[in-house]
Amino acid sequence: LGANGLHVRPDGMSSAYGSLFLGQERDVTGLRPDGDKHFAGLRAGGQAALLDDLEFFGSLGWNRGTYSRINALFLTNRRDVLYDATAGFNWHWKKNWSVRPQLTWTHNQSNIAIYGYDRINASLSLRRDFN
Repeated sequence: LGANGLHVRPDGMSSAYGSLFLGQERDVTGLRPDGDKHFAGLRAGGQAALLDDLEFFGSLGWNRGTYSRINALFLTNRRDVLYDATAGFNWHWKKNWSVRPQLTWTHNQSNIAIYGYDRINASLSLRRDFN
């Protein structure tokens, strides 16, 4: 379940968005040591044209998850809080072609240490639009 909003400036050169969501992941196999996951979160971001052929984009997110079953190894119910941030550019270098470098940082805090982590993901995408 979620709610989203998007605002595009009248000049069409930039936009901002936000979303709120909540949900449940069911452990249908019964094999997940922590059981079902209930989660809620929010995300905000935007995009802005810097030049005719260059756009910047970014987003921030937060997500909290709680689990229904006591983890037998750690004798507690697992609770996670995940933070993420993404930033990058879209460079339209030729008609119908674009290059997108992107950097994403993710940090997961958990009351069970083996589920906590930090991740940095750098990617570069090449895109061709067929129209």
